[in-house]
Amino acid sequence: MADATAIELFEKLRVEFDIDKKVTEWLTSPKGLAAKTLEDFLCACTEEGVKNLVEAAGPDNVFLATSRMRQAWRSLKRARDNDEAIIRSGNDTADMDDLLAVSVLDDIEARHWARYKMTWPPDIAPADTVISRIVRELEKRTLSVREVLKTRTQAHQQKAVRKRTKVAEGLEMVSATAEQDASPTLHNYMQSLLTLLIAYSKAGSKLRHDAPATEVKTGESAKVVECPLDVLMRYYYRVQDRAHSMPYYAALALVRRKDEAERTVWVDRYRNSTSSLGEIILHTMETREAMWELPTPEARKATPFASASSPEARRHHPSPPQPSGPSTGPS
Repeated sequence: MADATAIELFEKLRVEFDIDKKVTEWLTSPKGLAAKTLEDFLCACTEEGVKNLVEAAGPDNVFLATSRMRQAWRSLKRARDNDEAIIRSGNDTADMDDLLAVSVLDDIEARHWARYKMTWPPDIAPADTVISRIVRELEKRTLSVREVLKTRTQAHQQKAVRKRTKVAEGLEMVSATAEQDASPTLHNYMQSLLTLLIAYSKAGSKLRHDAPATEVKTGESAKVVECPLDVLMRYYYRVQDRAHSMPYYAALALVRRKDEAERTVWVDRYRNSTSSLGEIILHTMETREAMWELPTPEARKATPFASASSPEARRHHPSPPQPSGPSTGPS
């Protein structure tokens, strides 16, 4: 007797593609293919070999049955390939975004403290998820251009609430509350950028394998650790200097554009070289210094109408007070 479950599966396939019943009965029959699952049929032949299976079943119209079975084979193959791609993509994402073990995160914090003797308040310190992701990106040399305003801090991590939903007996679904990105203001951008750079310094605080035995004050810190904090702060203060040299209404757009362009170069050079991230940042700062030149004074004076009318612009550039009515001087 053919397997009842297999009969049901192939009957659905027959109805969907209007296949000759003799063919599906032969596929599940012990004297035929004796398939237990659709995977058995999929792996029993190639697309060209479908014709041999159909001929063995002896349908009334071999050509039409072959066409229908080939359509079914392609559909099953496409569905299986899509499922495998989704699983593979999901596993890759999970591997990169999974939280590092507590002991590993503690070691990173201890190493960072031993080198810099610095701690950060919760609204500046990067979240463990950010550090975990960057550590893996550095290990696999798959650095990415992160969206600055999406950078999460320890404050975000402490406020995050996970909701558990019981799906079935012994099965629960855990979902985190949706987090909003920081509003696009210059203050928020600079603060989020600082958080991101601190995360790079923590993830890159490990000694290089070719680090010198003794570190001198005049030596290059990028030769000692993967991504030193002083190099990152040098970059941060350059961004801050350019931001403060521009009118408030225009500073965010300029800083955001130039910062993303610079970090894109970091990613490209890091993925296509063997240099450390600290060395790449230093080299990029030198070679792209001209890209950070400010617009001419004439361009800076041109205040966009929409930007000037925004609440941020009005707060930092208030309009001169207007007289309440016509003056009435002595006649």
